Amino acid sequence: MKQKEFLKTYFSFIILIFSIFISLFCYKKYSLWKTDNKNTKNIINELKEVPKQEIKTNLPVNFLNIDFTDLIKTNKDTVAWIKINNTLVDYPVVQYKDNDYYMKRDFYKNNNEAGTIFSDYRNNFLNLNKNTILYGHSRLDNTMFGSLRFMLNEEFFSEPQNNYIIVSTPYYNSIWQIFSVYKIPKENYFLTALFKDGEYDVFLNTILNRSYYNFNTSVSPTDYTLTLSTCGDSDGLTRIIVHAKLIKKESTKAF
Repeated sequence: MKQKEFLKTYFSFIILIFSIFISLFCYKKYSLWKTDNKNTKNIINELKEVPKQEIKTNLPVNFLNIDFTDLIKTNKDTVAWIKINNTLVDYPVVQYKDNDYYMKRDFYKNNNEAGTIFSDYRNNFLNLNKNTILYGHSRLDNTMFGSLRFMLNEEFFSEPQNNYIIVSTPYYNSIWQIFSVYKIPKENYFLTALFKDGEYDVFLNTILNRSYYNFNTSVSPTDYTLTLSTCGDSDGLTRIIVHAKLIKKESTKAF
């Protein structure tokens, strides 16, 4: 009887300790998320001050001309700026020698779980690859690439301007037209940046057929594509993917 009472008390103690440990762990994670979230919003507000101007086009969206001078002084890894209308995507893009560095670092290179928007290390913004790939975390407050989840709702594309992605670089301004959006289990196929003969044509057909919606936009091997990738769930087991093709490009204007 005493042994049973001892075991009961022992297991109750273990459960209590385990519960305290889990509570402390969750509190620490929440505190970290809250701090990172606050810092991220501060950075976003600071970046709103970057000099920029719209340049009219004959499309539903305009070019976005960015003054990269101070951005590059602050972070020499800056390679572009991306904007998507009616989302929170309006950020600088950085690039490092690998695809890990900016996963948990902000634009100022400080530790931050929110990371920043970054380019695949294989991309070349001066001489474009056939497929340019950008990554960003899917934050619950819709910062970084969190608002890409809006695109899983077909009604989002009822606004003509929402069908385009605007990208500015120190060399040129560009507009890309979305032709494929989907959610898929984590994989690497859509992250292909370099292609051998014939592979790009197969790649385009594959990602076009994956799309949830028919955008009535054709793609061909002569097109350049832009791929946006973010997590589709909190466990990181799925990805939300957006593909667009380059339709307009002009040299960057001087400020």
